[in-house]
Amino acid sequence: MNRKDWALFAISYAGEGHLSPAQLQKSLFLLGENKKSAVRKDFYKFAPYNYGPFCKDIYSDTGSLEADGLIKFSRPIGRSWVGYSLTGEGKKRIKELKDAAIADDLKYLSEIIRWVKSISFKQLLTAIYKEYPKYKINSLFSGV
Repeated sequence: MNRKDWALFAISYAGEGHLSPAQLQKSLFLLGENKKSAVRKDFYKFAPYNYGPFCKDIYSDTGSLEADGLIKFSRPIGRSWVGYSLTGEGKKRIKELKDAAIADDLKYLSEIIRWVKSISFKQLLTAIYKEYPKYKINSLFSGV
């Protein structure tokens, strides 16, 4: 699977809700760090940024997924950021991709998504910085 497929799976595991850009960034970071055998060499490359590990390519890939009609962007009420969710076409694509994926890798990603959706932004950054301290170096987040 290519990196956009992984991003699509991550968004699919948000269920009927949405995944925020920070949740997607951190989920794909954790996948790449902890399941290196699951991702290809051209997977996202993260660097320390304002709020921990960041890869700008995720934004271009989500834009491409949206242009292809596989995901939609929506702004949750009261939020300044857009959330990502699957479209009907995205759900069809996920069904096609499941045969090519390793179930254990998908299970790991679904567990990551469940975890990032269950905690606050501050808790997410605190956990990432604790496990991967080098990504805190450029942080603007003073709450950690």
